[in-house]
Amino acid sequence: MKPKLSVILPNYNHAKYLERSLGALVEQTYRPAEIIVIDDASTDKSLEIINAFAARYPDIKLIANNTNRGSLASGNIGREHASGDYIYNTAADDRVLSGFFEKAMEMAVQYPDAGLIFGKMGMVDKDFINAGEIEIKKWQEPLYADPKRFLTDFLDSEPSSHSLCAATIYKRTAFDEVGLHSELNHWRDSFTARAIGLKYGACYIPERFVDWTILPDSFSQSGRKDLGLQISMVSNAASLMRSVKFRDRFPEDHVQRWESEYYKLILREHNKINSKEDISVQMDAIISAVTNVEMMIDSQSLINENGDCFVYSFRTNAARIFSRLPFYANSLLYEDGRPLAIPASEHDDIRNLGEGRYSMWPDSIWFSSSDHSDPRYNGRKYTIRVPAYLLFLENLPIEQIQKWGL
Repeated sequence: MKPKLSVILPNYNHAKYLERSLGALVEQTYRPAEIIVIDDASTDKSLEIINAFAARYPDIKLIANNTNRGSLASGNIGREHASGDYIYNTAADDRVLSGFFEKAMEMAVQYPDAGLIFGKMGMVDKDFINAGEIEIKKWQEPLYADPKRFLTDFLDSEPSSHSLCAATIYKRTAFDEVGLHSELNHWRDSFTARAIGLKYGACYIPERFVDWTILPDSFSQSGRKDLGLQISMVSNAASLMRSVKFRDRFPEDHVQRWESEYYKLILREHNKINSKEDISVQMDAIISAVTNVEMMIDSQSLINENGDCFVYSFRTNAARIFSRLPFYANSLLYEDGRPLAIPASEHDDIRNLGEGRYSMWPDSIWFSSSDHSDPRYNGRKYTIRVPAYLLFLENLPIEQIQKWGL
């Protein structure tokens, strides 16, 4: 017996695409148990089209928001009502292709422990003209990849921005374990898929299963044009990967490599998108420095703030730049070359619990040693690993940084 599949489709003013997207869903050879459409207070003819489909197909369930809640909230509402063992999150402007659900659910039966089942993703423009295809180059036949292979063959082999989420079906329990993180903006689905694959592995079918519609004003495309938003997304994602909840899934060497490559990518993309701005020299300088450097903490400069908590202040000009950027959240504190346990903890945790906790702030770092000893006299080496582009940004005019929206 095949497991149940729930489809979640948020919609806002996409009446133009609904007949195409809903029509493709109901024509699947493997019919999902339910197609939950969440209309986010649309003002076009969306509700008329959805209701017409629901009258013909009883597995289509409409949830109409009274006010506009946004895509993340609408998706969450849909998932709360979903009863399937697997979920497929889709968009009103995308189109699933024939055979996707049937082949994916056959893999789900064959590999019940896999957290993901996914395939190739086609790209089409606003006129539905083919614009390319995204795949995993190393995988040319259907397979199950365990977490180690998922990392080496996929995450470490494809570009840092690579994503096949539009063609991904999630095991519900694995999805709920990770959730979606709003601070990751348009990359939230990609993080969730990676975190699931790194714990449960994934099934991949090298067939084009979805046409992903690229619209200039879409959520994902708008986010790509905002340098500050992109940088914040990478910073937040790297912090999540290093968090207590997810650090066992994301190896540190992978996180460093991914972070560095993604920063290079978005800076180059921003330079291309905003080619009229005279920033090419600065961008080249920053891109060449997207790596990590270590800053030694001078033990004599430490201040005992309260009990086990010690404070080290950054120099004034660095603090001035740090205060305008999200990068400090990605800096790491090391004790004798080993990263301390819990970044971004609250001050109260450090004061009351100690044991290698630290909190990075715009102008200082507050931390405790791994065993409550006094870091000024315990003979251990404490260093902060900082993305080197911070050092370059210190040499740029404040006006230029503000101009970039950082």
